[in-house]
Amino acid sequence: MSIASSSLSEREPEITEPVRNMAGILAEEILVVLRRRNGFYAFEGALHVFPSESSQNETGLSDWNHTDLWRSGYKGLADSGSFLLRISLVGSFVSRTTRSIYLIQKLGL
Repeated sequence: MSIASSSLSEREPEITEPVRNMAGILAEEILVVLRRRNGFYAFEGALHVFPSESSQNETGLSDWNHTDLWRSGYKGLADSGSFLLRISLVGSFVSRTTRSIYLIQKLGL
């Protein structure tokens, strides 16, 4: 956390029920991270960890994980995970109940 920006939200982090259901057993671990810093950037902005709730300037976990935003474009591949961070120009990291997977987004498509 020493290389991370300050928190992107001053609110006490809460994970909504839909995100908690998608994250499964990792929901509590996500909450531990967000309690330390509720959303942040690291690696010169290349890593973006979403805060628990959206604000005027930031998209939160619930909105980022909403089907209508981007998940539907993966045609079912992103349905069973909770995405908590984004790596710029490359993709999104998804947590699943038993393992983590990494989806690579094709640039320009």
